[in-house]
Amino acid sequence: MKKLILTFLSIFAIFNITNNSSYAQIKGIYGGGPFYEQSDTIIPFLKNSGFNTMVLWTIHVEINGDFVFNDIKIIEDGAYIGKPEWPEQINAFKEQPSTVTRVEWSLGSASDPVEGPFDFQNIRDLIDKEGIGPNSTLYKNFKLLKEEFPICEGIIYDDENHYDSITAMQLSNLLISLDYQISIAPYNNIEFWSDLYKKIVKENPEDFGIIYLQKYEGGQNVDVKKWNEAFPGKYVTPGLETVYGDFCDRGSSPETINDSINTWKTYIGGSWYWLLDAMIHCRERYSFEEYYKAFDSLRPNEDPTGLDFRITKNTNVNYVYPNPCSEKLVLNPKANIGAFKICNSSGIIVGKFENCKEIDTKHFTPGLYFMIFKNAPPLKFIKH
Repeated sequence: MKKLILTFLSIFAIFNITNNSSYAQIKGIYGGGPFYEQSDTIIPFLKNSGFNTMVLWTIHVEINGDFVFNDIKIIEDGAYIGKPEWPEQINAFKEQPSTVTRVEWSLGSASDPVEGPFDFQNIRDLIDKEGIGPNSTLYKNFKLLKEEFPICEGIIYDDENHYDSITAMQLSNLLISLDYQISIAPYNNIEFWSDLYKKIVKENPEDFGIIYLQKYEGGQNVDVKKWNEAFPGKYVTPGLETVYGDFCDRGSSPETINDSINTWKTYIGGSWYWLLDAMIHCRERYSFEEYYKAFDSLRPNEDPTGLDFRITKNTNVNYVYPNPCSEKLVLNPKANIGAFKICNSSGIIVGKFENCKEIDTKHFTPGLYFMIFKNAPPLKFIKH
């Protein structure tokens, strides 16, 4: 296996690209129409709002495989037909200066049993008809979506009525092959979602993203701690509803949200707001800054627990080798790594190290591991 040793300048560059905010707790916003209709103004504003995660809500899959964002068709007959400038605007989310480090697409939504939308049923039918290979409509359209919007690292399943594990795993395999992470946005059917998570993590642990637990509307009564326990090795990230309505008299104030965060902060991976549209409409009552400050009580970044939500594909830097490893893991002496811990994919600490040149991994169980540093992004490696 080729051994890659980074120069000091390479390591310095990586630490600047993957700054601490890339593995901070999620402080996110779900948004619909404004991301598209007000992209000229809302994207530059959000880049410097403090929030680090943006969810583009939502992609609908039509019966023929065309993609609709919210209510605007963006992919038709295998071609992007949305606003010509929109891909460039979305892809600018992480360009510095920016606090945004993660952007994901939501897929699906709540639906009427008669009128739809029927996103996951349509996905099932397309897979049954065409499979998930490179010539299938779904593969081509998700590939095109990736090519147009490479900044979007994840697809969030918002399946609220279909719950077909076979379809979910087939779709996951397709998306993972295109270098997407799989996230989920559940609020009920805990057994289905827990089982799906475990299946994906077993086969592709590094390709599972975030659990965006809906703690509003139909999910307002979910037990956050119970849901957290259903996903071993991963913290859930509950979403809360800001004030909304014609008179902005419904939903939750920043103070109420801060109280909720204080209750859950020892076992959540951050939080996020539903919905950008309402935050814009009601900004004269509560500002974006006030809602951002409501997240102040989230656990500090250096906490070594709940590791998975901090890991993105962009943090897999190679200053240890070989990776995957078998009997030992060698540390690049130029990296000046210092003290660190190694945890398995369940968050269990398997060793503490300081100023060492190599690690004996013969006794490690095969699987995914994380090196956890105090002032740098985590590093993942695989033991064969």
